Amino acid sequence: MKEKRKTLTLSGIVTAVFAQRFVLENPDGKYLADIGRVALGRVALQEGDAVKIKGEIKPSKIKVLELAKNHDKLMRLPRKGENLSPSVLAKRDSTDAIAAVVKDGFEIMAAPRCKPKHFEILGRSVNGKIVEFHVAMNGEIRKKKSKHLEEAKWMAVIPVDHARLKTA
Repeated sequence: MKEKRKTLTLSGIVTAVFAQRFVLENPDGKYLADIGRVALGRVALQEGDAVKIKGEIKPSKIKVLELAKNHDKLMRLPRKGENLSPSVLAKRDSTDAIAAVVKDGFEIMAAPRCKPKHFEILGRSVNGKIVEFHVAMNGEIRKKKSKHLEEAKWMAVIPVDHARLKTA
């Protein structure tokens, strides 16, 4: 018979980071937590971050299944070999990605498109230049591509009055 997994939910401060593992400290003590290699590229943790984790208790660590950073909602972390369905992707929070594009001086033209490793966001600069941003889950802009509004993937989501904007 399969044994039921023991899970634990903790909140605290990140006091050290070692690749995919980090130390979470709270008044009850220090805990070694492992987010996994796949999640490492999607979650940027640094010392001083306030986190909440839900994870499986292992003999030497906590295998993190869900993580919330700086008082956000808990987000399920991907694992090796997982095929993330559209319904799982739709639940991802694009707040950091949108903030990065706005901070870069662009207006958001359409709802972010969620991909397994990043968000695609279409932005327009004050001079009318149209750019597609690829923004990592942690809000880091990875790529910028000049776009034409006639491209099929954006045509259905852009209001008609934007069709006259100049493109780069």
